[in-house]
Amino acid sequence: MGEINIPRSQQDALKAVDISELDKAIDGCIADESSAALQRFRLSTCGPYVANHLRIFERVVTRYGEAKSAKKRAETEYELRTAGDDLAHAVSQMKHRLELEAEEGLHFYVEDQFMQPTYFTEKLTAQVSYRWRRSTSDGWEYGRIIFTHQACSHLRYVMPITSRKPSAAKQKQDLQDKLRREWDHLMSLGLQAVRDYFREGRDGAEIPETFQVKAERGLNNYSADFWSI
Repeated sequence: MGEINIPRSQQDALKAVDISELDKAIDGCIADESSAALQRFRLSTCGPYVANHLRIFERVVTRYGEAKSAKKRAETEYELRTAGDDLAHAVSQMKHRLELEAEEGLHFYVEDQFMQPTYFTEKLTAQVSYRWRRSTSDGWEYGRIIFTHQACSHLRYVMPITSRKPSAAKQKQDLQDKLRREWDHLMSLGLQAVRDYFREGRDGAEIPETFQVKAERGLNNYSADFWSI
């Protein structure tokens, strides 16, 4: 699964979109009361952020076409133009992010393709691999950091008095589900921490091999910031 990098297929789809042409097509969709003109841009393949705005625009186009009264037409036209602006802006944002990733990729890359463990214990570990170099004339250096976290294994069930206690098998599965969500959060924080570390121009040689995350009251956005102990 991908977490912080735009997948290759989405990169290709975004690169193919001409923003000025997209703006014209959106205006045409409003005039024609149809979203058909957007099909050639393959926006649904540009990632979930763009795809979500596309679905919103398509739904509003449909409502606009179904509106009968002048008041309803005016209201939905405003919604439609707003949705169109939001869609174009979403594509522009993702294209900008793509350019940023390409620029950053000259100096560092954080690997976000990984396999989720099949079984979890309270002691969670998430490994983040990366490569980096000080300048484009240098060779790549490779490293990894392992984030560790002692998760809480306590399960709290809120049930009516008449309900039966979950079976041992159900409790075991619930615990695995809870730990899986905690691991996903830990992995996400680790990836973002390493990326942000490099974004600040820090030295990859100073990244520790392991780091016990800070989680006195649970994981938060700063728990994996290994450089701000």
